[in-house]
Formats: sequence, C-alpha cells, structure tokens
Amino acid sequence: TPSVRLKGLQVTEDPKFGTQPFLVVEEGRFRIRLRPLFSGRVELTELTLDKPRVQIIDDGAGHLNVASLGPTASPGRPATRPPAATAPAGATAATISRVRLKDGVAHMVRRGAKPLDLRLEAIDLMVRPAGDTFALEGAARLEPGGLTLTLSQTTLQLPPGHALGDAPLRATVAVKGADVAGLVTPFLATPALHGPVQGTLRLAGTISHPTAQGELAFSA
Repeated sequence: TPSVRLKGLQVTEDPKFGTQPFLVVEEGRFRIRLRPLFSGRVELTELTLDKPRVQIIDDGAGHLNVASLGPTASPGRPATRPPAATAPAGATAATISRVRLKDGVAHMVRRGAKPLDLRLEAIDLMVRPAGDTFALEGAARLEPGGLTLTLSQTTLQLPPGHALGDAPLRATVAVKGADVAGLVTPFLATPALHGPVQGTLRLAGTISHPTAQGELAFSA
C-alpha cells in the first residue's frame, strides 16, 4: 500500500470569528489500497493526523464557529462557509476505514461577558466512519484541572446536507481527575465547585448544543 504524506495542512476560520486558522495539522499520513484501484475504487486505510490543533469559539451569544462547517447550514440559515465542492460526473469517491488523531489539542474559547478558556490536550482519538455515522473512542486531558476524559460508546451522525454543528451526538465519558472546576465551569452560572472527581457522564444533543447527565463522586 503506497503512502501519502501531508504537511502543514490548514483549514481557514469563518471570518466572523477571526483570522487565525480553525484547524492546523502538523502532518497527515494515509495509505491507498492498490487492488481496488483496478476496479475504479479508491480505498484508504488508516488516516493518521499528528498534532492536530483546532480552535472552537463561542462568540458569547451562543454561536459556535463549528456550526458553519459542512456543505450547508441548518434550514433557514445561510451557510457562513463555502459549500463543499461537488465531485464531477463519473468521479470516484474515496472511502476510508478509520482516522486517528494523535497528540491533538482543542482550544475552547467563549467571548463576551462570561469568558471561558479551556483546552483538551493529549487527544488520542480513533474515528471509524460507516456511512453518515462515525464511531469514536479515545482519551484526552482537560485543562485547567488535569481531568482525564475517556470516550466510549460514542457516535456522531452527519447526514448529507447538514452542518457539523447540527450533528446528533451520543457519548459515554469516564471522568477522573484532581479538580472538577474545569469540567463544571461551562455549565454553572457561578462556579464554586472544586476538588477531586471520578464518575461517568452520558452526552446527548448536538455538537452546538450538547447535554450531559450522569454521576460524579467527589472527595475532599
């Protein structure tokens, strides 16, 4: 299987949120299966993205920069980014078995009267696509607080013609760490909760509007 390397990959930001890149990948690698090529199919094995860096921004009014990713935005709302290119007639679509993110960082920023600055670091994530559904598993560290988050039983559905922000999400997240403040700050109006924590959360909703429920155990 011949391999292809990509270096310095960048995805531009929605101009409404700034001029810095939305996504930067230090290096990407994938392999192409040769036999399917003789049948007119392009099949890729694992795509590995080394040190991806993504910035997720909330403008303070509940609008996320990720909401405009995808071929179109939600019905009744114009797309804020150009629609994805359409393959020409007769073109062959590529399929991929899995995608792995290694040593990634997601920087989450909320602007406005209630600013927020969180980071998901040391992201190691495996994504397995199956049609318009993606299965995810992996782990990351939430800072500040040093909380370890482990994903399992996680699915993300992205039907054709829908923006990423509207994608339905289902996930189970195991939480363990020295200070819960970093986890609860986004959800409490006046956060004052600190200390070691361990437990499990079940996420639902969409990328733009997730919900969480579960049990967390705290210790002094």
